[in-house]
Amino acid sequence: MSGDIAKTFIAMRRPPAARNLFLFLLLVASAGVRAGNGREFSAMWDVEKVTSLDAQRVSVTLVLRLRNHSATNVSHVSIRLADRVAPGETVATLHDPLAIGYRASATVTDIVTVERSEYQRWLRGGSPNLVVEVIDARGRHVDYPVEMVRMPGAGAGS
Repeated sequence: MSGDIAKTFIAMRRPPAARNLFLFLLLVASAGVRAGNGREFSAMWDVEKVTSLDAQRVSVTLVLRLRNHSATNVSHVSIRLADRVAPGETVATLHDPLAIGYRASATVTDIVTVERSEYQRWLRGGSPNLVVEVIDARGRHVDYPVEMVRMPGAGAGS
């Protein structure tokens, strides 16, 4: 249908600038359908419960609404809380494994233990550093960073 709209508009005797603007906007709108550009997953997040374990660590209930922006259904998905200081290190694995349909979302709630300094960083506006690991068609483990945003009206530990 969008092709018919474009043909109709182009067939109209519009100035080239207006036609070019229309085609540009159509291109931008269609590109947004597949959130490519490396953003395959995003999540809204919050912390529901915080328990002090000792002077350095806290236990938190992390709530995620994970969205699949990739071009396909994914299964055998692992969600990892990655260490910010030591790249490649995993602090915790959440709800393993998981399946998320194409352009669908899944709610994940799990209890994780984090350094108190990391939790305090979240209180100051930082986000958990999540990575989604997917096993691709060739059997390779592929990591995707998760674009994080705080749930509206949420507050860490509220």
